Amino acid sequence: MAGTVMAALVLVMIIGEMNESLLAEQKITIFPGAHSDTAIRFIDITDYFVPVGEKLTLFNDDFIGHKLVLTNEDNSTQLQEIVLPSNSSFYLEFEKPGKYYYSSKDYPKIQGSISVLDSLNISVEKIAGLENNVDVQLAWAPSIVLSNSTAYSSDQEVLDYEEEGGNLKVDFIITFIDNKTGINQEHIDYTYKIFDESGNDLFNQGLHSTYGVEKAKYMFKKIGNFRAQVMITHILFAPVEPDVAAFNIRIPVG
Repeated sequence: MAGTVMAALVLVMIIGEMNESLLAEQKITIFPGAHSDTAIRFIDITDYFVPVGEKLTLFNDDFIGHKLVLTNEDNSTQLQEIVLPSNSSFYLEFEKPGKYYYSSKDYPKIQGSISVLDSLNISVEKIAGLENNVDVQLAWAPSIVLSNSTAYSSDQEVLDYEEEGGNLKVDFIITFIDNKTGINQEHIDYTYKIFDESGNDLFNQGLHSTYGVEKAKYMFKKIGNFRAQVMITHILFAPVEPDVAAFNIRIPVG
């Protein structure tokens, strides 16, 4: 059963024009068996971020239906009750920035948050044309971290970063896209790395992506130029000739 609730979103795209839609499908999935007390995972990404005005899909891949409640930032106001039968979707679209929470009325472990950010706070870049027909999109927030020399961050953001001694936590969303269909490619084995200017490996995350969307976090501790790299090694459980998508990142902007 599909529905729409209005509340917040917009983004900065480094390849292409500002304020265009995100290239990839924005989707949060409830895992099969999430209702079970023995489940290992319940939601694929529990703390998602999206830009104002972008459609976000909640998909129930569990074997039973779920009822979710969407609330505001301090959990004081219920904004929407979401009914999700098995194998169904519900669509959210937000009109203004803010943080929102959702939770199951019957299964409290099924819960998460959605941060809705304005166009100055999200950057997106996609690498297309890889050998295995899977494009890689990297989205990150805050947008003080931008590729190449494009700078949209405010002076206050840079000041806050400097006052914190150079520590800047950045959230990343990695999306794998079937370039023939434009939808997220399921069952990807990948590694995600971040390197400094000297090629030193600062961060390494290697996982299997069930639904083609993954989250990563890294605390940058110094200014400079960095490289984020996504390597695909398996698609639909089959090994492939590795594809590498590289993204240039600069800390800070100003």
